[in-house]
Formats: sequence, C-alpha cells, structure tokens
Amino acid sequence: MTITRILVSAIRAEHIDTCFANPGTTEMGLLTEMGTADMKTVLCLHENVATGAADGFFRATRRPACTLLHLGPGLANGLSNLHNAKRAKSQVLNIIGEISTYHKEQDPPLASDIESLARTVSGHVRVLLPTSDVTAVLKRAMQFMNGAPQTRDSRVSTIIVPHDCNWTQLLPSRRSHDRTTDSDSVQTATAFPTGPIHAVVLPDEFFVAENAEALTRLHTRGVDLLCKNNFACITRGGTMPPIVRIAYFPSSARHQLGSYETVVFVNTARPVAMFGYQSQPEHVVPDSKYHPVTLPGSTAEVLTQVERHLKSHDTTTTRMPVAISAPTSASERFASIIAQHQPDDCIVVDESITFGKAYWDQSAAATTRQFRHMGLTGGSIGMGPACSIGAAVGSSGFVLNLQGDGSAAYTLPAFWTQSRYNLPIVTIILANNQYKILQIEQSVQRLDSSSASVAECTDLSTNAIQWESIMKGFNIPSSVVTTDTDLGTALVTAFSARRPYCIILEL
Repeated sequence: MTITRILVSAIRAEHIDTCFANPGTTEMGLLTEMGTADMKTVLCLHENVATGAADGFFRATRRPACTLLHLGPGLANGLSNLHNAKRAKSQVLNIIGEISTYHKEQDPPLASDIESLARTVSGHVRVLLPTSDVTAVLKRAMQFMNGAPQTRDSRVSTIIVPHDCNWTQLLPSRRSHDRTTDSDSVQTATAFPTGPIHAVVLPDEFFVAENAEALTRLHTRGVDLLCKNNFACITRGGTMPPIVRIAYFPSSARHQLGSYETVVFVNTARPVAMFGYQSQPEHVVPDSKYHPVTLPGSTAEVLTQVERHLKSHDTTTTRMPVAISAPTSASERFASIIAQHQPDDCIVVDESITFGKAYWDQSAAATTRQFRHMGLTGGSIGMGPACSIGAAVGSSGFVLNLQGDGSAAYTLPAFWTQSRYNLPIVTIILANNQYKILQIEQSVQRLDSSSASVAECTDLSTNAIQWESIMKGFNIPSSVVTTDTDLGTALVTAFSARRPYCIILEL
C-alpha cells in the first residue's frame, strides 16, 4: 500500500471528510485517493481561498477540514488566511505536496523551503518519509490540533508529502526525529481578585448557545460580558445576553473600559493594539485594571467557577439597560436594515472593516434572531469571501458576508467557488471606493492629509471596480443599491433562494 493511500485512509479515520483543494502535479495522487476514500473535495482557484475556507469551516462546525496545496509557492499564496486561522485558533490540516525526495537535490524551479514557510503559521510541521509511521504522524497532528486553545499559539498542522509518496510502498518504520514546533504548557489555577467584578473577558468558545443560561446568570448579577475586538466566532442574539466588543483603537478601548475598576480575563490573553502608535498605549487595558485568571476544566465548569466566585463576593448590582441609539448616519441605517432582514441562525462573516462597529451596535438592537458572528482575527484582509465558503459548506443555513470593497478584491476567485457549488452566500459589498481604514489610520497618526502619495494609494474611485460586471462573469446575480428602501428590497430578493447573491451597497 502506498504512503499516500495510507495517509488519506488515516485522515478519513479521524473523521476529516472535507478538503479545500488547489492541487498541482505533486498532489494528483493524493487527490485520486481522496476520491476513492469518498472525501468531499471543493475546488478553489486560489490557495488563499482554500485556506480561508478551511478556517471558516472550522469556525462554523468546530471540526477540522484539510487543505491540499501545491508546493512552497502554493503554501505561500495561502499564508494570509492561514495567519487568520492561526489567530482564530482554528484547527486546519494542511497537506502540502513536495518535490520527490530524490529529485530535490537537483534544485528544480519549484523547489523551496516549505518547512520554514509552514512554521510561520503552523504549530506542528512534519515531513512524511518512506520510513515514517504514517498513521502515527497523522495521529500526532490531530493530537496537536485538539489541544486546548489557550495552550497553543496556533492549532494549524502541516504535513508535507513528497511526490514519490504517491507510488512508494511503505517501508518498515524506524524511530525518527519528529521535527515539530509544538509544545503543551501547564495551566495553573490563579485566583480571582478580591472584591466585586463588573467586567469579564471570555474566550470565543465560551460564547456559544449552549452556554446562554450560564452567561445570562452572570449578566444579571451585574457582570458585563466582553469579547476581544478580533473575535473568531461567537453566538449573538436569541437567548444570548448582550456582549460588549472591545474597541479597535487603543485610546477608544481605554476610554470604553475606563468605567470598570477591574477587568478579569478568564483563560484568555490580554489584548494588545494592532499596531504600535507613537501617541497611544500598547495595551488596551491598563495594568491597574488588568487581572488574568486561569481556570482548568470545560467551559461549563469554568463558568460555574466564575459564578460561584461572584456569589461569594455579592457582586449583584442593578443594571440599567444599555440603550443603542437610533440609527442616524447612513452606515447605521444600512446596518440596522441588514440586521432586520438577516435570517434566523445565519452566519455573518464580517470583513466590513470601517462598517463593523455600526453593524455590531445595530445588530444588537435590531434583531432578536440568533446568529453566529465571525470576525477578522489576524487582520489579514481577503478573509471574508473565502471564509464564507467554508462556513457555507459546513452549515445548513445562509451565510451573510459583510465585505469591504478593497478587501473583496484580494480573493475574487472565491466567488467562482461560491457559484460553482451554488452556495447560499449573500455578499454585501460596501462600496465606498477607498481604503477608508488607511485614511483613518493616517488621521490617528496625525500625518499630512495633503500627501499625494497617500491619496494615490487609498482612493479607488478613479478606476472604480465594476462589481456588477464581475459578478456577472462569475454567474452570480447582483444588484446595486443606494437607498434604505432599495437595500431592504434587495435583501428580500437575496434571501429568497438558496444561491449566491451579491448586493453592491454604495456608501
């Protein structure tokens, strides 16, 4: 039996049944075996779409998918969304083809240092060899991915498969050095601060519908439930209590958190600013307010421990309902309309960048429907259209992709995959024809607003993208809207059938 066949059989035995693929010559044997093993393969026309889809699949299902990528250049193309997967603590199994073992010494044109590339995003990297215990290699990769998120910088695993594994019979195994970069850290319980607690930051995996009752009890005792700005996937609406999202800019976050005496971080790291600004702090939570708490056990057990501590310290307070102001700006009105029309149990993949705060606030006020909300964890743009594919493949409901126009252009091939598989993804492209976030960043850094170079590299309007034409090329129906009424009508149309649809919202 060939090494490739054993590997694919082992993957299926681990209940991985979906592969997002952009294969080349060295992966054709793997692809053949996946077909024989009845794996679902989803073709992606660019590697960054495949890796983003695998990330989205895990966020939606809590089960890993694998990618199939071609050599070092293929992996390099997919690194951007693997970076987001790393930050999301998503379980992703990369299968990377490699030059045949005996041919690498000839330094053919596509040869590269795949291991070094893989380690930039992977916590576990292994090269298959003719003497490898293939099943054991795969089990080790799975054990690594299944490790607790708080013990992992990344839960991405990469297995590199030389081309000759497609025809080489497995040789008797011998012990070999497992070159991995993973390690398990030992958690020790740390105590809660003395006195009342009025704000708790929890990991993403705590914000699921199954924990709604426990979270609600915490909230009714006067505790605000906070999540980080760059969250991976949390459940909102329905029976879930209100969740406060920490602001993006450090100065805004510090002002937001200023009303709390102590901010307790349970099993999650302290958030830092996305960038180091000259005039703003690195940490969004001041040292005087920051208190980390590490607790062992499942999410239910940890929430029980938190609740027990609150009861023992009598933190019950009378909370006035947090009022979300009625929408006034165009962005707020549009966000409110979107939230009112989104279907029950949909998944919102949010790469809307500057529109994100308006949607977060208005969706909290405008809908009681339960939905799952996915964010841009690693800040690497081009995530939305790709992540939406994985979310749609892994779920039974609609996916709503809120998408900035500049970042949508990064992964255009994702729309081909959406169309090919007739996935129920409604994309709203927020077309302001500019890299608005960069203009905001320029203002934050107090840089010269008259710079011609900045204008050249942040303004897209001089050659505005014709999104209707692009969607027509991918066989995706679309509509352009500019008013509240038109947006509502377009949303009704978009959700009337299970198919890809694009709304170009001109802001």
